[in-house]
Amino acid sequence: MTAAGRFLKKWAPGVYAQLVGHIDRARRLFQSGAPYITDDLGGSFKEYVKTHDKEVLLARLLSGLDAESQTVVRCITDRVLFFDDAGKRASSNRVKRNVQELLPVEVPHRKREIQAVLRQCSRQFNLLGGRPEASVFYFFHGLTLLPPKVVARLRGTHLMDVGAYVGDSAIALSRYGFSKTFSLEMSAVSAGRYTKNMARFGMNPDHFMLIREGVARADGGESVLIRDSGSAGTSIFRHGPVSNTIAVSTRSADSLVDAYGIKPGFIKVDIEGAAKEFVLGATRTLTRFRPVLSIAIYHNPMEYFEVKPLLEEMLPDYSFMIRKLDPGISQNLIHSEVVLLGWSNEMNN
Repeated sequence: MTAAGRFLKKWAPGVYAQLVGHIDRARRLFQSGAPYITDDLGGSFKEYVKTHDKEVLLARLLSGLDAESQTVVRCITDRVLFFDDAGKRASSNRVKRNVQELLPVEVPHRKREIQAVLRQCSRQFNLLGGRPEASVFYFFHGLTLLPPKVVARLRGTHLMDVGAYVGDSAIALSRYGFSKTFSLEMSAVSAGRYTKNMARFGMNPDHFMLIREGVARADGGESVLIRDSGSAGTSIFRHGPVSNTIAVSTRSADSLVDAYGIKPGFIKVDIEGAAKEFVLGATRTLTRFRPVLSIAIYHNPMEYFEVKPLLEEMLPDYSFMIRKLDPGISQNLIHSEVVLLGWSNEMNN
């Protein structure tokens, strides 16, 4: 970071955040739209599969899923193993631009429908530091895909929003009538925007709590250092210059639930590669409260291949579904916004 950048960040953080956003958008504008696979959020899918039995991994992931979920799994698996990793794009001599198979969410007429809704949301929700995304403002983290009986039972329960970003999920999901939302966000920049967005849209402060902590598989660990640019990609796996790094305390989800009196009916998790850590630290919470789950599993192979089997061991009487919640196929959107949805079978009655 330059001296000018450090000055702006310290004395005019709002201006600094806007400039960073403009630079990121300009960079994306001039980048190639060729698909690539994220490999800096916990490891490469390709390297992972080299040391594991692919057929066993797929069998465990496909087990018990509906037909569309199985289609999504096979398609996404083919993509993450076919397209170049982000770290190897520049050195690759192969051009892999053609996407041979489109998922239901990606077909042209569905994409146009989703984009029309998002344009309307952009006019309605001028979010500070963010923009309406399909996974949040169209699919509502998958709640629109679940049985109506399951969704109806969420009213009056607590929402645990793990990876709150700038409050977009909290705002979008408020329509479901949660009695209180507990939002976890590590980034200081995003947390500041969250607070301002809640105020801008008149959200009742008694119904929301922002928790500046991260999740881990166990308690007692040291604080983690993260690169805090305020982007949606803030992660324990990404580190930056000392001037752009902050220390964040972490503890298990079970500990957080106990400390803040959370009784989750719905848990949404999108924490840039750390979903497995969340699940390992949430055993007591998941078995006690049996919440509906929406967990992003696309950031790394541990999330993608291991989270569902872990949950099936903890929650044997749950139904699971896997969907892609974004119509994009350029750059890393080719495998992004893939979520694992889960709910107790007793909620179907």
